[in-house]
Parts: sequence; structure tokens; C-alpha cells
Amino acid sequence: MGSGDWFKTIINSKKVKVGSSKKVKGSSASSKSNGFKWKKRSGKESSSVANAISGNRGALGMPVEDIAAIRIQTAFRAYMARKSLRRLKGIVRLQAATQRYSVKKQAQTTLSNLHTWSKIQSEIRARRLNMVMEGRLKQKKLENQLKLEAKLHDLEVRT
Repeated sequence: MGSGDWFKTIINSKKVKVGSSKKVKGSSASSKSNGFKWKKRSGKESSSVANAISGNRGALGMPVEDIAAIRIQTAFRAYMARKSLRRLKGIVRLQAATQRYSVKKQAQTTLSNLHTWSKIQSEIRARRLNMVMEGRLKQKKLENQLKLEAKLHDLEVRT
């Protein structure tokens, strides 16, 4: 099949209404669900279509050009619908990927902030403990100094 054969296939296919009493058997085009069913033409139908074309009227009383235009538009709309669906699926995949990345980044940031916060808290505890120890040492020095002064005073009083 050449690149232009799809166009001929669309134009030469006969449209069958959905829900009509005639059923299409094994048609690959009928499996596509775009609202229309296409029927393959037998030898008798092609001769009647050839007669209708020579009279420039289709089987439904419409000009062949209008029928061809309707079929082309239908095929184009189906193509555009598939294309937009594919685009939407891509957008959804992209959003899911970016959300995964942003959640992962947010978790990493939160963990690093928690780690930094715990470091700061431990430093504060260490400083407080250090201040308490320094205060006790100063108090002991002061007590020792007072004891020494009291002893010196007692020695001075005795003599």
C-alpha cells in the first residue's frame, strides 16, 4: 500500500450507520470506535457506486465530494482525538514525575533541616552544661578564698 492509498480507502469506503440491521463482518476499521463503521464493498456495490459517480450522486443522494469530505473530516477528527489523548497522557506522566521529584526534594530538605536543628539543640545543651560547670567552679573558688581569708583573719586575731 502506497502513501496515497489510505486516502483512496477512506473515500471509497461506504459508511454504515451504527445500529442498522446489516452487520459488518471482520472489518478492521469497524474495531476502531470513532462513531462510524466502514463496510467493505462487494462487486455489485462497486458497479452501483461507479454508476452513482458518473451521475455525480452518492448512494444516499448526496454529492460524492460531500461524502468524501465527511469521511476525510471524520478520519482527521479521529486522528486529532488520538493525538490529544496521547499528549494528555504525556502531560500526566510529566506531572507525576515532577511531583515525585518535588516530594523527594522536599523530604531531603526537611531531613537536612531536622539534622541541623538537632545539632543546634545539642550545642545549646553543651553550652548550658558548660555554664553550669563554670558557675560551680567559680562558687568553689569563692568558697575556698573565703575560707582562706577566714583562717588568715583568725591567725591575725590570735597574734
